[in-house]
Amino acid sequence: MTKRKVVLSGSAFEERIGYVRAVVDGGWVHVSGTTGFDYRTTISDDVVEQAEQCLWKTGAALAEAGAYIR
Repeated sequence: MTKRKVVLSGSAFEERIGYVRAVVDGGWVHVSGTTGFDYRTTISDDVVEQAEQCLWKTGAALAEAGAYIR
């Protein structure tokens, strides 16, 4: 049986509602709820900066999950 691993984001929602950034299950990594909000500052008014923040957080979650490109 494959063990699941969770990747946490630092969001207050993790403790309040059980949210996690990503779940590793076997050969799959499921990423969810990635927004343009930067927990170190706030959310930018610029849509490009928000998109970059989403992609950065997704990439960081995938890296922490152990994902890589073959």
